[in-house]
Amino acid sequence: MDKFLQTVQNAVWNMFNRPKFIDFLDILMVAIIVYQIILLLKETRASALIKGIILLLIAWLASDIL
Repeated sequence: MDKFLQTVQNAVWNMFNRPKFIDFLDILMVAIIVYQIILLLKETRASALIKGIILLLIAWLASDIL
């Protein structure tokens, strides 16, 4: 059992310890997609709608906490 736990611990450590090129590429792609969505929303009237939805979500979360 100790050997199994050591193997799992080593696998998890190696997964988070050494980022690979593909990890950086993945982060870059997600950043570009999010940036393009933000630009699209900024150029349309949808930005006001998104801001309103976010405000409602914040109010809903605050009312749940209080």
